[in-house]
Amino acid sequence: MSLTEEELELVEQLRTSTSSLLTPTESQDDAFLVRWIRARNNDLQLAEEMLKNSITWRSTNSISSLPTKEINPIFTEKFPRKLEGHDKEGRPVTTIPFGLWDAAYTVSTPEVTTEFREYTFQGCELLMNAIKEADQKNPDSRITQFVIIIDMAGFSFMTLLNVYAVQLGLSMLSEYEANYPETLSSCFLINCTSAIGMLLNLVKGALAEKTFNKIKVLGTSMDEWQPALLDAIEENELSVQFGGVRLDCDEGVEVEEGVECLDDNSDDDEFVEASEEVVE
Repeated sequence: MSLTEEELELVEQLRTSTSSLLTPTESQDDAFLVRWIRARNNDLQLAEEMLKNSITWRSTNSISSLPTKEINPIFTEKFPRKLEGHDKEGRPVTTIPFGLWDAAYTVSTPEVTTEFREYTFQGCELLMNAIKEADQKNPDSRITQFVIIIDMAGFSFMTLLNVYAVQLGLSMLSEYEANYPETLSSCFLINCTSAIGMLLNLVKGALAEKTFNKIKVLGTSMDEWQPALLDAIEENELSVQFGGVRLDCDEGVEVEEGVECLDDNSDDDEFVEASEEVVE
């Protein structure tokens, strides 16, 4: 990551004004501080306000404790997510079969909504830890972002009719934008049908323009989306479902030649390992 002279100057000013609020690691990390500068288009006052608001948000919601918080297993069943490998630049890749998610369940009770928010931001925190771990393993280049692949297969227009679920989702997208700025490298939406248009119109209002512009919409044909994914990610870094050659294999199960097995730590367990290895 390279910073311009203007960014370096602004980073120093932001460091001075917020050092008492940050951890020593954060305060000394130019890559961390410049995220807020860039998110506010080099407006120091707005960047400082954004960072301070995020610090308050993290404290109010006990965000730092989420990586090790035990979450009800029903959320991993209804809302699966997986940490795959890394893209060709070394960034962590995460995948979500969003089309299969049970959106209505997220707003079934206030308690479920609270737990779903915790589960979602736990995922964000674990991704940030995966980024830090990848960065530590790549001394020649800074790793500060992640790649996400969202499988829309199964997504229905009917999902958008649940106003409360849509409002919750958009609210959490806005929270992501406000508290994890400049962490998204690219977002691939695969297996998209015509219903994606209305969803994107809603999402556009919750994300910054430059974040929204990182979304790549791909159709239902594997011949269309697989080359796009493999252009950015080696096939041995992706599971078969997403066009790669890796499988979740039980011990002793034979697989075809050329197919690699994901180990037991390839999903949220791997996220947890990252959280344990990286100390803020």
